[in-house]
Amino acid sequence: MPTPDEISSMMVPNSPERRSARKGILAAIFILLVLMLVGGAVYAWLRYSPWGSLNPAALPPKEITLEVKSTYELYRPDSFEKADVKRLVLVLPPGEGDEDMTYLRYWARVADQNGYLLAAVPDWTGEKIASFLQGVRTAEGVERVYTTGFSNGGYMSCTAGLTMPDLVDGMIPMAAFCMASEAVSEGAKAKPIYNIIGSKDSWALGDDGRLAEEMSQGLNIEFNIVPGLGHAFPHSEMGKVAAWINAHWR
Repeated sequence: MPTPDEISSMMVPNSPERRSARKGILAAIFILLVLMLVGGAVYAWLRYSPWGSLNPAALPPKEITLEVKSTYELYRPDSFEKADVKRLVLVLPPGEGDEDMTYLRYWARVADQNGYLLAAVPDWTGEKIASFLQGVRTAEGVERVYTTGFSNGGYMSCTAGLTMPDLVDGMIPMAAFCMASEAVSEGAKAKPIYNIIGSKDSWALGDDGRLAEEMSQGLNIEFNIVPGLGHAFPHSEMGKVAAWINAHWR
């Protein structure tokens, strides 16, 4: 037990004992703040860095099994049944061939984490995409439909959404541009678009870097220009894509 004199000295303002106690408290607060900052930085690196273990892009494309329907194919993660909002993402590859599986695999881990149903239309054409969109909500019990694709598939994902706005809730073209033609209705122009393009992608940006912006004038579009990326799939941005989808479901 401290003596009465010691207690008295501790109660004196700016006594050595009180200064020492304050220093201890400030040091503890400083250490706590440093730990919080370091923890936040580590989480951000894990979640958003291309090499972070919590970023789907840091992992190799997932091996998946598809449900084969009459005119389309599905990847249905277990998380889809538990999702509060039933979302479907139609993924279009650049063209014909066996690319559907490849691009669905690029999306699979994001679908697992967020409960998205993924769909592919093999050897897609405009007519096949239209037929799919017209029946998929009823057939698969989905509430929101998004179209996406890479390169020419990305361009077509925009075309589908802009020409059939009643069937599409949002568009995510990748390494592509959207075209706001005179035929696009005012309602279609209001549909949200998240356009991801590499800063070195001369196909989507054009030689002067303005093609995507100029072609999409009047659209409700948000650009994500990825530094240093050429005409390639934007693996590093998939976490941001999921955040955008989850914010644009209404």
